[in-house]
Amino acid sequence: MDDEERQELSDRIDGLRLIIASLIEALPNSTEILWRLQQTEAMARRHNLPAGVLKELVDLRETLDEL
Repeated sequence: MDDEERQELSDRIDGLRLIIASLIEALPNSTEILWRLQQTEAMARRHNLPAGVLKELVDLRETLDEL
């Protein structure tokens, strides 16, 4: 995978993260979902999941915070 392909993939992931955050924000129980994401992030840290998983959870939560 070259740099251009990597950047395109990163941009697509950013877009999908924004879409997911927008959908979660529109749900009536979005506060509960945000709490569950925080719990999932904590669990992922305890179980030493790969850094990419943790980064995606943190980025999704931060995107939700921005909305």
